[in-house]
Amino acid sequence: EICPCLHPMTGTGIHHGHLLAAAALCLAYLLRPKRPKLLTVVHLAAASEKKQTPVVLIPGMWHGTWYFQALQQLLSEQGFDSYILELRPGRLVFASDHLQMIQATLQSLSLKNVVLLGHSQGGILVQRLLRDFVPRLPGDFLHAAVLSATVPISSLGAGFAMMNHKTNVFKEYGLVAFYFYLFTGRIWDSSLVQRLFLLPTTESVSLEGGKARYVQRLLQAPCDGWPTTEHPFWLRPRFPVMAEKPVLLLGAEEDVIYPPRSLNPFFHSYFPRASEIVVPGQAHCFLDPGWEESMAQPLIRWLNSIQG
Repeated sequence: EICPCLHPMTGTGIHHGHLLAAAALCLAYLLRPKRPKLLTVVHLAAASEKKQTPVVLIPGMWHGTWYFQALQQLLSEQGFDSYILELRPGRLVFASDHLQMIQATLQSLSLKNVVLLGHSQGGILVQRLLRDFVPRLPGDFLHAAVLSATVPISSLGAGFAMMNHKTNVFKEYGLVAFYFYLFTGRIWDSSLVQRLFLLPTTESVSLEGGKARYVQRLLQAPCDGWPTTEHPFWLRPRFPVMAEKPVLLLGAEEDVIYPPRSLNPFFHSYFPRASEIVVPGQAHCFLDPGWEESMAQPLIRWLNSIQG
C-alpha cells in the first residue's frame, strides 16, 4: 500500500502532483505543434424515417470513432443521422487545439438542430463548445446536449467529490500508473483498462475484435493531451445558451472515474433543468453486457422525447 504522504492525491503528494502537472502543462503548451483544421468524420445516415436532430458524437481519451459505431448503428435504426468525430490526440494537444478542429469541422458540415454528445473527455470538450462556440452560431445550430460519463468543468468541488467516493479513479490508478499517465499520456496496463473502463466481471464487449482488441487499442492509442488535466484550472463557466435547451446527464452507476451520483449535483448548478439517466450495471465506457438495453434504449427514448 502507498504511504499517504507519497500518494499523488493525498498528503503532500497532492501538492507535488499538482505542481508537476502545472509545470508540464506550461511546457507542453509552449511546445505544442499546429494542428490540421478538419477532423475525419464517420457519418451514418438514418435507416428509417429521418428525425430532425442529427447527433454528433465526440469520444473520450484513447477512444476513436470505433468506440461509437455500435451506438451509431442503433441510432440509425431509430431514424437518427449521426456523425462521429475522430479527434487528433497528442501529448502536446490542449483543449483549445481540439476545439479549433471541432469547430472548423462542425462548420464544414453545415448541420442544424444538432444534439452534441460527448463521452468522458469528449464531454469536457462539449461543455467548452457550449460555453464558447455555440453562442456565436445561429440559434438553429444546437438543439440539445448529452454529457455522458463526464465531469463538470472548472469545479474543484467536483474533484473533491470524486476523491471522496468509495471507489474512485485516484485509488484505482496508484502512484506509478498516475505518474506514468501524467508524463506519457498513456494508460499503464491491461488490468488498469479493466478497472477503469469495465466492470470487474466483464469478459466480453460488443466491439469488433472483442475485449482483447479493445484493450489492445487502448494500450496502443496515441498519447493523449491535456483537456482532462487542465479543465479544473479554467474559469467557472456560464451557459446562457442552454437556458431553454434540453440537457441530459448520462451516467454509469458503477463508474469509478466520474461517479454520477457524486457529480450530478455540481452539473445541476450549471444546468438546473437537466434530465438525468444513471445506468445500472455499467462502468465508465458503457461496454458491459446489456448496454444496448440499459444505456442505448433510454438514451434513444430521451432523444425521441425532445423532437418537435
